Amino acid sequence: MECQSRVVWYNHSRNQSILPLRICRPTQLSEVVEIVKQAESEGVTARAVGSHHSWSDAALTTGFMIETHGLNRVLDLETDLLRPGVETRT
Repeated sequence: MECQSRVVWYNHSRNQSILPLRICRPTQLSEVVEIVKQAESEGVTARAVGSHHSWSDAALTTGFMIETHGLNRVLDLETDLLRPGVETRT
C-alpha cells in the first residue's frame, strides 16, 4: 500500500487544502482496516476521500487521509452481519 507523509492535499477546485500526517491509497479492505487501527493507536483521525470534489472542508483531516480510488472491487455481502432496522413512530 502506498502512503505519503506530510504532503499537501488539495480538493478538485483547489479552494480547500490540508497537510495530513499521511495520505494512504489502499487497494484492499484489509489495508483500510490497517490504516484505521494505526490512526487509532496514534490517537488521530482517519478520513476517507473520494474524487476530491468536496467544495467544503468535509474531507479535511490533520490525521490520516484514505484515498479510495484503488478500492474498486465488489465485495460479498456478509449476511450474518445484517440486522433488522427499527421503524419509528410519528
